[in-house]
Amino acid sequence: MTIPISVDKYCTTIQQITYHLTGNVDYLKSRNRMTDYIKCGLNELIENNIVSKIEEIQKHYILDSSNLWIDTEFAHYTIITFDEVKKIFSVKNTNNFLLLRYFLIL
Repeated sequence: MTIPISVDKYCTTIQQITYHLTGNVDYLKSRNRMTDYIKCGLNELIENNIVSKIEEIQKHYILDSSNLWIDTEFAHYTIITFDEVKKIFSVKNTNNFLLLRYFLIL
């Protein structure tokens, strides 16, 4: 069984993703580790053909996520709610991405 993502095309920015994950405008005021990690992660998704970049206009990415799916029969996966992700990214003075990775491995 495969579980597709519900929306195929997105228009987003690194700042939008950062705010959506953290709910914190302080990260948006200047370039920082959080925005660098998100940009790096997005570029890895594009390079590995997990999502496709249709176009980049200034700081906006138009992305096609139709290849983003979970094969529940052949891959191990962890179900995590968005509220859990937001709680992980609200923890201060830590590498939230490593914390998220740890949480997913449990």
